[in-house]
Amino acid sequence: MRTVAELRAALSTWAFPGDRAAFEEELDGIGLDDLSAVRELTQAYRNRIRLRFDAQAMAALARPTDDVEAELRRKMGQVR
Repeated sequence: MRTVAELRAALSTWAFPGDRAAFEEELDGIGLDDLSAVRELTQAYRNRIRLRFDAQAMAALARPTDDVEAELRRKMGQVR
C-alpha cells in the first residue's frame, strides 16, 4: 500500500465494514494542500488493515467483555 489507489483497493477488499466509505469521507474533508493531515489519515487506515491481519490483535478484539472485565479486576487487585 504505497499509493492512495492501493490503499483504496485494500480497504475495499480487506478492511472492516464501512472503512472504505469512512476513509473517503474523511479524505474529502481534508484540504489536499494539508499533506500532514493526508499522511496521518492514510497511515491510520493502513494500520487498520494491518490490524486485520494480526492474529493476536484480532483475538484481542474478539474477547468477550466479561473476560476483559475479569482480567482488569485481577490486575487492579494486584496493584493495591
